[in-house]
Amino acid sequence: ALWLVFLFIMDFSDRQACVQVLLAAVLVLGFFATATLKSILYPWAVQFLCVALPFALLGVMRAKTFSFAAGVPTAQFFKVCSASFGLCSLISVAVWIGWMTANSRFQISQEPNRNWLASKNTAVYRIVQELFALDLELDYVSHCSPQKDLGFLSSKEQQLVEAACRHAEEVWFLQWCGAYIAIVCNAITSAFCGVLWRTHSRSSGDDKNQMKLVQNVLKRFALIITLTLALMYGSIFVSGANVSLASAMLCLAGPATAAMFGYLYLEVDHALLKRIATAGSIGSNIVKLMRSDWARAMAVVALNVIIPTLVVMDMARQQVRRYRGRGTDDTFTPSGRRVIEELMTWDWCSIFGKVDILGEICVLLLVGMKLTFVFFSWLNVTLSAANLGFALVSVLVFIIGIGMFMCPIVPGSAVYLFAGVVLAAQAQEQPAIGFWAGVAIACVISALAKHLACTLQYLLGYAAGRSVRVQKFVGVDKVPTRAMERILKRPGLGLGKVCILVAGPDFPTSMLCGILKLNVPQMLLGTLPVIVVSIIPQVLVGALLVKNGASTGMWRMISTAVTGAAASFQAGATLIFSYRIMKTVEQEGEELAKPRREHEAVAELTRQEEAYSE
Repeated sequence: ALWLVFLFIMDFSDRQACVQVLLAAVLVLGFFATATLKSILYPWAVQFLCVALPFALLGVMRAKTFSFAAGVPTAQFFKVCSASFGLCSLISVAVWIGWMTANSRFQISQEPNRNWLASKNTAVYRIVQELFALDLELDYVSHCSPQKDLGFLSSKEQQLVEAACRHAEEVWFLQWCGAYIAIVCNAITSAFCGVLWRTHSRSSGDDKNQMKLVQNVLKRFALIITLTLALMYGSIFVSGANVSLASAMLCLAGPATAAMFGYLYLEVDHALLKRIATAGSIGSNIVKLMRSDWARAMAVVALNVIIPTLVVMDMARQQVRRYRGRGTDDTFTPSGRRVIEELMTWDWCSIFGKVDILGEICVLLLVGMKLTFVFFSWLNVTLSAANLGFALVSVLVFIIGIGMFMCPIVPGSAVYLFAGVVLAAQAQEQPAIGFWAGVAIACVISALAKHLACTLQYLLGYAAGRSVRVQKFVGVDKVPTRAMERILKRPGLGLGKVCILVAGPDFPTSMLCGILKLNVPQMLLGTLPVIVVSIIPQVLVGALLVKNGASTGMWRMISTAVTGAAASFQAGATLIFSYRIMKTVEQEGEELAKPRREHEAVAELTRQEEAYSE
């Protein structure tokens, strides 16, 4: 971080090419050195750095070497990059498969391969032993393998040794699949460049096609930003089942968001953006959304102390320029002055008010999720100690599940995990039922609780929707809300409808259906797929947490894979329904924007508030 500050103040971009390469090499080596030093505590650090670096490299190449000024068309640049990264991915696949075949190291689940990997990482076990403050000399065969014997240790010491073994196993497992991670990184970068190449290859030089191109770019930009926000949102919900996976999702969403903003800055003509903002199109709506106070408030939340830090850094850079005889009398550099002037046009009272709201929502989600899982853990222990019958425990889980669904900050995934943990644990204690029957019963109870809760939430929304202020708050007279209403009113199991009802936040989505006065049976029908895509995976994850003999090995990998699949669906479904809403606005925007008689009171309230503000 200090090196980045130094490069900024010393005008890295204005230095000679050889100096830039040297300074950038020091920066990259510093990142890798830091990630390597932290790789024992955070085994995924180096891998996530590898994910982010290709996009950073693309940005530097496009900005400095293969830019518009150098005469390199956008389509040609991304075409070559897509082919290059794709070729690297194929070469990596061939080399990895060749090495695996030659050394018979394909199946990591086989004990000889695990012994071999552990023998190559004896130093890792020593470091992990010190990290966990163990009084014994940690060894894979003696303490971590299926043949281990920990009977001489207390229960608490056994748990500590098992945690240390899992940590060491993560390190050498990542070594084994490191080539695979490189293959995936190259493939993702190749696909990213391929999409941008296809987007820009369809444009011609005339002004009309350039406007259409920019609108398409803005739509793709909005969808990808929606996807990254969905990943961040989903990471909160999977954190109860797998903290490492939640952290991984956040780490992936961050670089993706930065890459998209960098792409938009480098590739889109700013003059065209201003023209699109005044045109009546989906592109203008996206530009207005990006310039809204809510978007600015999210930027302030994301950057927070970085904003004043950048101001101070820009002042220091201007001072350095004066020493070099290149500065002006202004306190800021020309680029810094443009940013300051733009910030001065913002309505900071409105922005800070929205920052407070976003902060409160964030705290409620984070703290609420933690308290929810703490409560469910305590409740699980209490129910286990009470020695109640399985039928009575099932009824209690159903009642508690409905109660938690009616709490706005509790996600459905927490309820499903709780049902899986409690009922699977209870079922294993009764041989007549068994583990898998307990999982099936937990899925049925979770599905019933979900659909009953949806109906109750709908009724709350129906009652609240009588208030004109509530209608105005959800934007019943706005085009995006009407587009969502149009999608939800379609009968059957349409993809957009299902994705909204399944991937949307549980409490707000059902309440919105009530405010919009949708058909209840059709709403419940559209919610049915949640059983397959969310309830069964999350119940299974919760059940595997308490399954006998499932703490390590194959079951642990299955649990992580199922959690990742559920989170991926959450993000993918959010992307799909965002696209459907955007498409509906684009095709039926004029009709949806027409005034409606039932919304006259909302329009009048809006006019009164605007008059009061003036």
